[in-house]
Amino acid sequence: RAFESVQQSMLTLSQQIIAGDSWGLLTVPLIEHYPASGLFFFFVLISMSMAVMNLILAVIVEKASEAKETSLQEQAVRKQQEFKRMCDVLFKTCRDMDEDR
Repeated sequence: RAFESVQQSMLTLSQQIIAGDSWGLLTVPLIEHYPASGLFFFFVLISMSMAVMNLILAVIVEKASEAKETSLQEQAVRKQQEFKRMCDVLFKTCRDMDEDR
């Protein structure tokens, strides 16, 4: 029943690869009957594993990029504050050195 039609085959394959359900119950007998199909299922399993790993890695990289952007913005704010503080110190130093006052 699992491979009666194209639609049923796609549903079964999706169920096996994505959910991990019934892998041994459906795939192993098929591989035993048609040994060349083992190569197909191997490549499907590897492809799906890589796709899921790629999605997880994309989320991690995106979060790291957002954290870096936030960090850069915080650094810019701190530099601006330090610049303003140093300008105030320089202005005070110049005013203290001013003899015409």
